[in-house]
Amino acid sequence: MSLQTHESAIRELQRVCEVPDDTAEALLSSCDWDVQRAIETISSTSERPKDNKTSSKTFRFGVLQTLFSLFVSGMQRLFAFLSRVPLVNNFLPFLQQKKRITSPADASNAFIQRLEEQYGTAHIKLYDNGGYKEALVQAKKEYGIALLLFTSSEHESADVFASKVLMNPELHTFLLRHKIICWAGDVCEEEAYFAACQFGCGHFPAAVLTIYSPRHSDLLVTASMSGVLSAESLMTTITNAFVRYLPPLERLHNSLAEQNAARELRAEQDRAYNESLAADRKRQTQARLQRERELAMQRQKRETEAKDRAFRSYIRSQWIEPATPSASDTARISIRLPDGNRVIRVFSKSALIRELYDYADAYYYKETDAQASVDEDEEYLRNFNVKTYPYEHSCRVYTLMPRVLLDPSTVIESNKYIYPNGNVVVEFADEEDDSEEEEDDATN
Repeated sequence: MSLQTHESAIRELQRVCEVPDDTAEALLSSCDWDVQRAIETISSTSERPKDNKTSSKTFRFGVLQTLFSLFVSGMQRLFAFLSRVPLVNNFLPFLQQKKRITSPADASNAFIQRLEEQYGTAHIKLYDNGGYKEALVQAKKEYGIALLLFTSSEHESADVFASKVLMNPELHTFLLRHKIICWAGDVCEEEAYFAACQFGCGHFPAAVLTIYSPRHSDLLVTASMSGVLSAESLMTTITNAFVRYLPPLERLHNSLAEQNAARELRAEQDRAYNESLAADRKRQTQARLQRERELAMQRQKRETEAKDRAFRSYIRSQWIEPATPSASDTARISIRLPDGNRVIRVFSKSALIRELYDYADAYYYKETDAQASVDEDEEYLRNFNVKTYPYEHSCRVYTLMPRVLLDPSTVIESNKYIYPNGNVVVEFADEEDDSEEEEDDATN
């Protein structure tokens, strides 16, 4: 249509609907300059008000709404068309359908799982503890080598790359021998897409080799390949990169190995020293504890001896003149001591035979107790109650004929061998041992 025709259509629309020039021109343009369609659009959008100013505003809003709807529908058709064009999604990832956000480690494991489901488990060792960033971090930490492999599931060579490269046993052995950390991903996934963009990979499949540089203290991209890849070309490219970049890395590894060996040697020496020191301390502790035990035993022995002397001294202090032999409530007992001396002692018939034991011990140790230091005994006799002291007798008392051991807990009157009179012999433990040895010698 000519310019005059456009102006005529605008005047005709203004004559009928009384709209401004810019509004009339925009509306006629959207209706292919059909005046009748423009009038129908205005009639369906809003009723014509009586006030001209209000009518103009209402009509302008309806026109803008119509134009916005046309723009949105057009953009929707454009994005729907572009999303169906091959390879466009690789360069315009926002056109792809939204996928569930996963961690880099989950994405790596999902890639490996799909590979194993289609081709089996005999593939090269792939990094699965994270994404490509984690693989690079580990390679840098170990002063090593990292190989990044990129493929596209929408590319026609994806199957060949997976079956001929990722499943190649020679490449698997090659990567293990050189301790190369290998990570692989599909650029149709977010993790691999960003990695490919970072390393400038535009054709797939692709590979990027990074080697730690001691000079730069970082990983350097030493080789990159894209297009048609094979396991042989990949190993050749890596080997060529080793010629230039591997010697400094090997020198670094040798230096680190020497440092580790020296550190382990020092650690072993420190461990041996600490073990020897611990053994010395243990021996010293054991010796100290042994001395403490011996001192405690000696103190206990001295305390027991002091209390025994105090008890025997108390028994001797209780001695009284023997009652007359004709007394009906007494027992006259002849006591033969180990030294051969004989002592006659009168006891109450209601007394326990224990008093006979007390008398024998007190009489036997009388001279020995007299030689002991009283001052030393005082240290152990504080708060000592002699009447409740559980004195242990060191002797044994037997009747003469027949030879029967007397029980200290029985009453004298109940024993016919010593009541109303009798003869007993007193023996001590050390003397009993001597007599037994003499009997054994005589037998032999």
